[in-house]
Amino acid sequence: MFHFKIVFIVFCLTVLVAVLCSPNRISLKNRAKRAASEDLYDVEGLLNSYGYPFENHEVQTEDGYILTIHRVPYGRNDSGRSTNITRPPVLVIHGILCSSINFMFMGPENSIIPMLADAGYDVWAGNSRGNTWSRKHVSLDPDTDDAFWNYSIHEMGYYDDTAMIDYILNNTGSEKLFYVGHSQGTSQFFIMASTRPEYNEKILLMSALAPVVYGTHTAHPVLRILTSNYAILDVATRLLNLQELLPHSEALSEFSQLSIISSELCIILVFVLMGFDSEGVNRDEISNFYQNFPQGTSTKNFKHLLQETTYGKFAEYDYGNWIENFAAYGQLSPPVYNLSLAAAPVALYYSQNDWFAATVDVDKLADELPNLQRKYLIADEVFTHGDFMYGKNLDTRLHDDVISYMNEKKFLNDYGYPFENHEVVTQDGYILGIHRIPHGTQEKKSMDKNVKKPAVLIMHGLDSSSVDFFVLGPNRSLALMLADEGYDVWLGNNRGNTWSKKHVSLDPNKDKAFWDYSFHELGTYDTPAIIDYILNTTGKYKISYVSHSQGSTQFFVMVSIMPKYNDKVDIMCPMAPTVFMQNISNPLVQLLKDYFIVFDLATDFLNITEVLPHSGFLTRYIRSFCQNSTYQEICTTFFFALLGFDSDQLNRTEFSIFLETFPAGTSLKEYKHFLQEVKSDFASHRFQVPHNDN
Repeated sequence: MFHFKIVFIVFCLTVLVAVLCSPNRISLKNRAKRAASEDLYDVEGLLNSYGYPFENHEVQTEDGYILTIHRVPYGRNDSGRSTNITRPPVLVIHGILCSSINFMFMGPENSIIPMLADAGYDVWAGNSRGNTWSRKHVSLDPDTDDAFWNYSIHEMGYYDDTAMIDYILNNTGSEKLFYVGHSQGTSQFFIMASTRPEYNEKILLMSALAPVVYGTHTAHPVLRILTSNYAILDVATRLLNLQELLPHSEALSEFSQLSIISSELCIILVFVLMGFDSEGVNRDEISNFYQNFPQGTSTKNFKHLLQETTYGKFAEYDYGNWIENFAAYGQLSPPVYNLSLAAAPVALYYSQNDWFAATVDVDKLADELPNLQRKYLIADEVFTHGDFMYGKNLDTRLHDDVISYMNEKKFLNDYGYPFENHEVVTQDGYILGIHRIPHGTQEKKSMDKNVKKPAVLIMHGLDSSSVDFFVLGPNRSLALMLADEGYDVWLGNNRGNTWSKKHVSLDPNKDKAFWDYSFHELGTYDTPAIIDYILNTTGKYKISYVSHSQGSTQFFVMVSIMPKYNDKVDIMCPMAPTVFMQNISNPLVQLLKDYFIVFDLATDFLNITEVLPHSGFLTRYIRSFCQNSTYQEICTTFFFALLGFDSDQLNRTEFSIFLETFPAGTSLKEYKHFLQEVKSDFASHRFQVPHNDN
């Protein structure tokens, strides 16, 4: 009983303070207006104020619920009338008590929905039954009919997700779409994928943000109390006939005008609800979060999510007695979802400080998924469940990576090639992302399992990545041409670039030591680790090695220091090999060489360690600038100045594709090592001046 009192008090305080912390006197920076017809936050006004188009769609489920989907068909800088541009559709689904607007209100540079639109996607933001935007039914009234609220997360997956997916595919003419889900949005996806497995074929990639499937190890203090007293909570909600939970209330928002509670108290409540991350929370946006939270759901849905934590099973709703369970399922206990049927490609994004999605529980989910493509642990150790919605710098901390990985899948799917993602750990702890195209598009090559395909490793140049070798498509991109010729193609990514920005103990955003490498380490650690991984995975004794620029440099570092690797390579094909560089003619490189000591001192004084990381924000604006015919020649001239002049060979219409992934980032020390090659000879990095490591 004592615990139940605690639960009740915490619950009431949470609701009260959530209301008081969303005062109307705190404007949303004048970015939107209130809807005239209904005193609810105006999604169209918000998006239009950012410069985005907006469409409102309604979808009817098989069981009669009418769901609202908000569509952003293209980005701020795209032409809505462009008919020759294919924009792949992506469905974004929110978590419990949230709505589509939770992935918009942080603005174009920090919210995933506008970022996806700017990246060339046709974005559909779903709203699950019972929230502010989907509180309708063909025959049931949510205000008078208890039956309206007789649903849990099972129905959201079985009916809502499938209805929205079919509607989007029918309206766009696409055969498949991308799916991005947060929290409960991931739970309902895996319910759909396991109970209606035919929908796996309609998914290009599921990007699961803070996946909540197993909740046994949740660290949330309130959830722990609620799960410990679940039986009491269940009885109480039944006796009180509580059907709807925490709907959006305009009356309470009006009352909140009287609030004098400080913004710090609001932030403390966020920490209590979502976990503590004082540095990562965007305090200016917290009032916006409360103005759109909570958005309502059914009590049964909340209880279903608690059951995942209480029982440690991913199963259908448990009615708490064998009579109701038998009536619903024909058995005494609820059926467990069969995740082995969830065959869609999945990328998991999770964090160590997530009170809802514990790393142990995410590991369990990963082990049960048959087509896990990526498992990405966010480097920031204090990143919380709520940070996925309102954290600072979400573009660089999360969204750039999510979108970049989707882009890879988009490119290869458009071309009809298979794709695999692998991770390799080097001896010094770097975690490298390497990509595999196991076969080409020809059916006889892809289906014949007895054919032993020769393996080939392709390594990129300085500040580049694996994507550069397939982005131009079939018959033009080396990786795809090799796959079509019968090769098992592996594309490496060196430490520090977009796909290999991880370490077993070092944080690239905080630890200077992460960037303490040059191409010497690429040759002595990265290349050997990748080669060994490929040989172990394929069972072969040798591979072919194809490289461009720096990719050749690191190869020759490896074989000169570790000669045993000569026996593991049957042929090395270096394109534009950069080993001896004393006669380089690039004027910028010559200038830096002549003033190397000044350059070295200045960068050390400024404590610069990383050079030219991939920036989604910068990429979007450069791409928009360079796509404009007025400025296209400026971009190409700059490109020529960097890499050399060859006007006839540059396809100006595809130049923006190159900018999707370039630059990919590396260490400053690596640039310095190359400049040393220009000055002298092929040797290890030499320190020119005393360095301050503080």
